[in-house]
Amino acid sequence: MANLLNKKVRHFGRYGVGTVIEQNDTSITVEFSEKTCKFQYPAAFEKFLTAEDKNIADDIDKELIALKEAEEAAKAEKAASKAAEEKAKLEELKAKASVSGKKTSVDKVYKPVQRTEGKALTYLVFQGDTYDEEKRGEFIWAPKYSKDGRTMHHWDRLMDVRKGDVIFHCSNGFIQAISRAKGCCKECSRPGQNTGEWLNWENDGRKVECDYYVLKVPLKHGDYKDKILEYCNVKYAPFDKDGNGNMGYLYDLNQDLAAFFIQEIAKKNPEVLEYDFLKFLLVK
Repeated sequence: MANLLNKKVRHFGRYGVGTVIEQNDTSITVEFSEKTCKFQYPAAFEKFLTAEDKNIADDIDKELIALKEAEEAAKAEKAASKAAEEKAKLEELKAKASVSGKKTSVDKVYKPVQRTEGKALTYLVFQGDTYDEEKRGEFIWAPKYSKDGRTMHHWDRLMDVRKGDVIFHCSNGFIQAISRAKGCCKECSRPGQNTGEWLNWENDGRKVECDYYVLKVPLKHGDYKDKILEYCNVKYAPFDKDGNGNMGYLYDLNQDLAAFFIQEIAKKNPEVLEYDFLKFLLVK
């Protein structure tokens, strides 16, 4: 820590040159001709003050650099800790599912798309009659088990969603909205609406909170079956061999097809091209 007591410092504003009359680990007090002021140390030397002595000024700059490096290291450690906690939580959820005694259909075993660290994935969700409520609440939700106690890959897929992932929302044959996931899924009972299609599902489920961006002009995905079939020729794709939407809820969406949908959506909804969270799909 630089010794500033009785040293001259210059204020970048109206006060000019003053003398440091008090100093401790977190602050300094400077006596100017006009008034005496207290400043945070060393933060004030980023924007408000500079030492008249060049050697002292250089020492303070080194302190500021070291402080920033320590802050960045702390942020990185916190982020890594949070990521580890989220991963552990999801592994716990999956472990609970595997030992719960519930049945899993052999032909429903699902292997998630390989994720590259730091890169978002794209999904497509078929919401049907639940779209309006999920849109209002800004979430997607699926039960853990069917009425006969089976797991479903298109429900389990909620456990693979991460913060920043992009979700295309389909209802009644149209892509109605695009959203960005706020984080990983959370265990959540069936939403409060207990009528209509909601009654088809068990109460115990999972929810992913999302920021919805509703399209002014929805896109009818059935108009693009040739393009859909070009990319959806793998097991567990959101569309079947005829280009129609599959029976199910949440699916991985090929990113080239996602980019194509964005380009078509933008023809009548040009604002989507300005959404920062979608720009990674537009750089091809």
